[in-house]
Amino acid sequence: MTLKGKVIFQYRYHWQGKGDRIDIGTYPAISLKDARDSALFYRGELEQHRNPKVVKLTRKQQSIDAQTVESVIHDWWEKSLKNAQVKAGEILRSFEIYVFPKIGNLPHDETHLHVWLSLTRVSHRHIKFQKWLKSNG
Repeated sequence: MTLKGKVIFQYRYHWQGKGDRIDIGTYPAISLKDARDSALFYRGELEQHRNPKVVKLTRKQQSIDAQTVESVIHDWWEKSLKNAQVKAGEILRSFEIYVFPKIGNLPHDETHLHVWLSLTRVSHRHIKFQKWLKSNG
């Protein structure tokens, strides 16, 4: 706990004969259970002869450098569709309207199936609403 009353979870360890520590997170942004899970993860890294501080920095850098869903789709579009299909521009525009605003900034390798399925639920509701408008409008 800091002088201002902030609770910071830390993992203390010894690396090459010297004591060291890393901040895991602050309460309530991270729960006690999550802090314990992180400490267990870093303990495992230490047992594998990896410095937990370096592991944390590496993970942070990987998340910063990760390609987003939007960048992967743009790369795919450039290489596969741009010159191959007549309506390639419309396909890209559909992604810009329906996908990028919702999940475009997420790291592509951490975007699981349930995230993609949430987009289909929204689009099905949108289609049903459009049909309802046409029939009642």
